[in-house]
Amino acid sequence: MPCYQHSQFIDSVLDGLKDYDLPVIVVNDGSDSEHTEVLKKIDSEKPWVSVIHHKKNQGKGGAVKTALREAHSRGFSHALQVDSDGQHELVKVKDFLRLSQKSPNSVISGEPQFDESIPSSRLYGRKFTQMWVTFETLSTDIKDSMCGFRIYPLKQAIKVLDTYKLGQKMDFDIEFLVKFYWQGVDIDFLPVKVNYPEEGVSHFNLFNDNWLITKMHTRLMFGMLFRLPKLLWRKKKDQSHWAKINERGGHFALTTVFWIYKVLGFRVISWLVKPVVFYFYLFAKKARAHSKNYIEIYKSYCKSQGVQSKKISSHSHFQSFGQMAVDKMAVWHDDLKFEQLNQNNVAELNNLHDENEGRVFISSHYGNIEICRAMSANFPYIKINALMYQSNAKHFFKLLNRLNVKSTINVIYIDKFGIDLAMRLQEKVAQGEWIFILADRESVGSSQHSLECDMLGQKVSLPKGPFLLASLLKVPSYVFHCFKGKNKFNFRIKPLINQQDMGKRGRRNLDNMAQVYADELQELVLNDPHQWYNFFNFWK
Repeated sequence: MPCYQHSQFIDSVLDGLKDYDLPVIVVNDGSDSEHTEVLKKIDSEKPWVSVIHHKKNQGKGGAVKTALREAHSRGFSHALQVDSDGQHELVKVKDFLRLSQKSPNSVISGEPQFDESIPSSRLYGRKFTQMWVTFETLSTDIKDSMCGFRIYPLKQAIKVLDTYKLGQKMDFDIEFLVKFYWQGVDIDFLPVKVNYPEEGVSHFNLFNDNWLITKMHTRLMFGMLFRLPKLLWRKKKDQSHWAKINERGGHFALTTVFWIYKVLGFRVISWLVKPVVFYFYLFAKKARAHSKNYIEIYKSYCKSQGVQSKKISSHSHFQSFGQMAVDKMAVWHDDLKFEQLNQNNVAELNNLHDENEGRVFISSHYGNIEICRAMSANFPYIKINALMYQSNAKHFFKLLNRLNVKSTINVIYIDKFGIDLAMRLQEKVAQGEWIFILADRESVGSSQHSLECDMLGQKVSLPKGPFLLASLLKVPSYVFHCFKGKNKFNFRIKPLINQQDMGKRGRRNLDNMAQVYADELQELVLNDPHQWYNFFNFWK
C-alpha cells in the first residue's frame, strides 16, 4: 500500500483489509512528520502491518516498487496492491483472491465503475490513456490501465521490474500493465466501484502528471513498433479475441479517437492510422478476401473492355479506407471547410432545393457519404433524413450528433420497408425534405426482396427496398455519391428515374432503376477503384 499524506484514511482502509488475514506492507513515501507519526504508531500497534519509510517522496511508482520487492524478498508468491486513500471497494478483495487462485500466472486488475463523484478531467484523461494503450498493445484486452487495485504474480512482476526502467510516479500503473502484456502475461479484470471522496486529497498534478503520461505513451508507441511482429503473432494465436471485438467499447473507442484527433490534429492522426490499418489488413481475413476478389473482378473487367486498370492492391485499398476514416473524423469535428467542397457541385445541389418538393438520393459505400453531415451544416435550410437499416446503429449516430452539434441530419432507423414507412416518408418529402439511403448491400431474406443487375461483367443483387421507395414516393430521385478528388470533395448526382416514369410501379421499372444505379457505381469504380469500401460478399 503506497501512502503519501493519506494517514487520515489509512485506519479505515486497514480495517477493511483485516478480515482477509493478509500481512500488509505500507510504504510511507516521504510524508511529512505529522503523517509519519501516525504511520509509526500503526506500525507499532498492528503486528500484521509493517511500514517502510522513504526519506524523500519517490512517487507512487517508486513506493509500489519498494513494496513488491519487499514482498518478494519475504517469499510471497503474489501481492495485492491497494491505494491508501479509501477509493477502492475492499469487499471485492475476496473475488480478487479467488480469481488469482484460479489463474495464478495472470495479473488481476480492477475495472473501475465510477459514480458521479469522478472529476470530468480525470474521466476524459482515462479515456485518452485507454486509447493509447490499445495502440501500444494492439489489443483491447486491457480494459483499464490506471486502476491501482491489483494482484500481481511476483515472479513475473520482478522480471518486468528488472527488465524495464519504469516510471516512478502516476505513469507507473499504466506502464507496468503494458509491459506485463508485452511479456506475454495475461491480464484479467474484475469490475470494482471507485469513488472520489469529497474530503479526499488527490496527489495527481494535472499538468506535471499528464506531461509524464504523455511522454510515457510516446516511448511506449515506439516500443510497440519494435515489438510489432511479436504482438501481431500473439493476436494471431489468440483467436478468441476477435470473437469479442464487437462486444467491446465501440462508443468508448469512437469517443477517445475523437478526442485524440482534437488534441493531435488531422496530420498526426493520418500517420497514426497507417499502422493500425496495416494491423487489420493482416488479420481481417474475410474483409481482405472480399477486397482481393473485388480487385480481381475489376481488373478482369478492364482487360475485357480493353481499358487500362488503375494500380490497386488489397493493402492500398485498406489504407484508402483508413484515410477515409480520418476524413470522417474531420467531418465529425467540424474541421471540413466549405472551400474543400467542389463549388460547382455545391451549386448543383443548391439548385435541387425546392421547398415544395422533396428528393430521394440513393448512395453506396463508395467515397465518403459523411460529407452530407458537413453539407447539412452549411445548408441548414435543406432538411436531410438518413435511413439506416439496422437499429443497432442508433446509439452510434446519437453519439456522432453529440460530437458535432451543428449537424442537422435526422437519422431514421428501419428494420424493413413497409407501407407505414412509405407514409411517414411521404410526409417528409411533401415538406421538401431529402431522403438518403444506401443500396449496395443485399437485404437479408429471399431473392424476391432483391433486384438482379449487371456490374463489372458480373451478376449482382441489390436490395429492392430503396428503389421501391423511390417509386412509391413519386418525387425526383437520384444516384448520389460524394468522393475525394485531388484537392476537393466532389458530389456526383445522376437522375435515377425519368420524369415520365415517376410513380410507375412494376418489376421492370424497379429493374431499370437498379441498373442505372449499378452503371453509375461501375463508372465511379472505373475512375477510382480505391474508394469503394464495401468489404462484403457483393458478387453473386
